[in-house]
Amino acid sequence: MWQTFAVLAVMVFVAMLVVVALRRFPLPADATMAPEPSSFLITFRAALLLLYCVSLAGFTGLPTSWVMYTVWNFTLQAIYYGWAIAYQWRHRHSRASQCMTKEGRILSMFFDVCFSVSFLVCLVFWTVVLPSNPAIDLNWNTCLQHAGNVVFLVVEFAFNGRSVRASSLGYVLLLPLVYGILSWIGHETWRKGFWPYQFLDVSAPLSPAWYLGVCLVHSVFLFGAIGLTKLKWRVRPVSVVDAVEDVHTPKDNYV
Repeated sequence: MWQTFAVLAVMVFVAMLVVVALRRFPLPADATMAPEPSSFLITFRAALLLLYCVSLAGFTGLPTSWVMYTVWNFTLQAIYYGWAIAYQWRHRHSRASQCMTKEGRILSMFFDVCFSVSFLVCLVFWTVVLPSNPAIDLNWNTCLQHAGNVVFLVVEFAFNGRSVRASSLGYVLLLPLVYGILSWIGHETWRKGFWPYQFLDVSAPLSPAWYLGVCLVHSVFLFGAIGLTKLKWRVRPVSVVDAVEDVHTPKDNYV
C-alpha cells in the first residue's frame, strides 16, 4: 500500500531532522547548572523512585507492557529520578552555579526529554486513546502514568537546577522515531500483527499524517518547556538567575 511507503518516507524525513537538530543546536560549551542542595528535593526524588518502581514492577505488567509508549516514558522518568538522586548526592556540597560535567549534560538532556514528552503522552492519552477505547480501566496506576507523573515532573522542574534547552531537540525527535520503528518491527515479527495504538497502523489512510504529526508535536512541547524555563528563572532567587543565560532558543544558538 502507498501508506507504507509514505510512512517510510516520514521516518527518513524525521531521521534527517534529528541529524540537523543535533548539528544546529549543540549544547553551549559554557552551560551551567544551579546548585541542588535541597534535602526536600532528594527526598522527593527518592519517594518518587520508590513509587515508580512499585508501579512498574507490581502493576504495569512488564515486560509485555513495554510495547506502550507510555511505559517507555514512565520507565525513562524512573531512570532519571534514580540518576538524579545519585548526581545530587555527589554534588550536595555545591553552593554556586557551575559548568556542567559531561554526566551533568547528559542528565539534563535526559530530563528535557522526559519533561517535554510527558505532556504529550498525557494529552494524547486523554484526548485520543481514551475516547477511542472507553473500556480502559482508569485505576490509580493508569492515572499515575498518564497525569500524576506530569504533576510530579512539574514539581521536580520547579525545584531542580536544570534548564530545558533547544540542544535536546534532536533527542526529543529521536525517541518517537525509535519507538515507531520498533513498533513496526514488532508488528511484523514477535507481536504478530499487534499495534500498541490504532494510529500506528501503517495501512490506515491517515497513518503518514499521524506519524509525522506526532513526531513534530514533540518539538512543540519541548519549546513550550523552554518557555517554562525562562519563567522559572524569573521567579527563582537572584542567586541562581545566572542559569537563565543557558536557555537557548533557536535564534540564540549558533552553528
